[in-house]
Amino acid sequence: MNGVELFTPFFSEAIAGYILKKHKLGTPLNIFELGNGSSTNLCALLNYMKMKMPNVYKNMHYYVLTDESGCGS
Repeated sequence: MNGVELFTPFFSEAIAGYILKKHKLGTPLNIFELGNGSSTNLCALLNYMKMKMPNVYKNMHYYVLTDESGCGS
């Protein structure tokens, strides 16, 4: 269990709030998540964006980067 899962949805909402502070409105928002695990953060962050900033949500892209090759070292 990690911080995201322990403090859902507050942890993800804090991250989303920071992203929105730094994001320039009117430009597309691209979010990259490394190793999404159970997707708890993904779901909570997207729900927050959809409820609080629907105009940003419509134009955002969320990318999940994982190592699914099975070739870990």
